[in-house]
Amino acid sequence: NNNNHVDLIMVNNTSNEVFIVESKRFSNPNKKVPEVGKDIERIYSLSQELINDQQRINMENVQHVYGIILADVWLETESKNNIYTSFKNESFISDYTDLLSLKRELNEYYYCQDVSGKEKWLDGYKLVSIVWEVL
Repeated sequence: NNNNHVDLIMVNNTSNEVFIVESKRFSNPNKKVPEVGKDIERIYSLSQELINDQQRINMENVQHVYGIILADVWLETESKNNIYTSFKNESFISDYTDLLSLKRELNEYYYCQDVSGKEKWLDGYKLVSIVWEVL
């Protein structure tokens, strides 16, 4: 609704799970960090839409819905290093609460992947994510 989209909806019919994914590149931290809170709220909103509108995805057998923020960051500035550190310390949500405008608490899990060193041009490149159960 209202042209709100997410980057990926993945349905696993074998395990009766739905994954709703928003991706983010922390290229401009002052702009991108607050967007994460909006992304999280959009994931919650979409999960309710999917439950109420069974024509889009059959949610009848779905037992779990997970939200995922999948992001990347290049460690080229102090603010980008701080973002990566907060993911690594599993504290991004609490560290940036004042910027995220979240209307709810998450029981989130954090994952970090260092891809530096695999190729020279990847030095300082990190993949990070937050996963939580929506329903």
